[in-house]
Amino acid sequence: MLGVDSIKRVPYIHWENENELYFYSGNTWCLYSVSEKKITATIELPEKAENKTLFFKNKSIAYTIDNNLYVVKAGAKPFAITSDTDKENVYGQSVSRNEFGITGGIFWSSNGTTIAFYRKDESKVKDYPLVDINKREAEVDFMKYPMAGMKSENVSLGIYNFDSKETVYIENEDTVSQKYLTNISWSPDEKSIYIQALNREQNHMKLNKYNAASGALINTLFEETNSKYVEPEHPLIFIDGKSDKFIYQTRNDGYNHAYLYSNDGKFIGQITKGKWEITNILSVDKNDMYYISTQESPLERHLYKININNGKTEKLTQVKGTHSIKFNNAAGYFIDRYSSTTVPNNIDIFS
Repeated sequence: MLGVDSIKRVPYIHWENENELYFYSGNTWCLYSVSEKKITATIELPEKAENKTLFFKNKSIAYTIDNNLYVVKAGAKPFAITSDTDKENVYGQSVSRNEFGITGGIFWSSNGTTIAFYRKDESKVKDYPLVDINKREAEVDFMKYPMAGMKSENVSLGIYNFDSKETVYIENEDTVSQKYLTNISWSPDEKSIYIQALNREQNHMKLNKYNAASGALINTLFEETNSKYVEPEHPLIFIDGKSDKFIYQTRNDGYNHAYLYSNDGKFIGQITKGKWEITNILSVDKNDMYYISTQESPLERHLYKININNGKTEKLTQVKGTHSIKFNNAAGYFIDRYSSTTVPNNIDIFS
């Protein structure tokens, strides 16, 4: 059905809601309706497609082939966002050796009307030889690798608008210098994009806000400096789908904690505090933030809920051990998978 007759093995399934799930069968993305008991949409990707990034709302997938970026929508033909023949300009891939929370190079906006992507200019980065010993006669492959103290890649961020079919790039000094542009964050209204720009010495970070339509720098909301290092690792988290306030994580008091700011950079308050660390913020539901932390012990991980307004905190996992949590989309239930020195593995479902 829809080009997929059968699958050879049980695929890894992603539930989007209570009625729809999706999975990959080879290079084909498949959407399955539980109520209709059939595949309702597919997207067939080229064999060489990499860095696949799905935007479910409009059933579109962005992907890369070689150094360029493409997008394909269910029922439509793929089209190229970039078509650069210079192989030293690379689009849509992760940059900066995946440091500082960088895990990919493609960033869909909240409603999918625009898409942001990294562009890295590797023309000044030296080739590093790697010997492939798996072949009958060893061959040398070259990769771009900036050795310590030598020139690194120049990174910028492009923003493509699907209506105008035009791309703009963020405009400031960070696009032409060897800086880290980390933790790309879209505002829910899609009007602004936020970037944590870190110098190569890694001791000075600026949280910059840009106009998503023009790429122009609106302002620098605030800066962080430290004589040893600054380590921005997490994108901003906006509350309740609104663009007026966001949660920002930093170790500026020695431990990773959550802070609340307005979208103009005004500090509202510190949400969590103590000689322990947040290791992951899982969900923000209205005024409640759910997070994993070392609050109980550095040797354990537990789930907590804190009211952002009054600071009231509730511990939601009770059994000693390391807890890995997965929420359903509405944050009404969670799966708790945990282990300890006496429990090898246990999985429970909680409200």
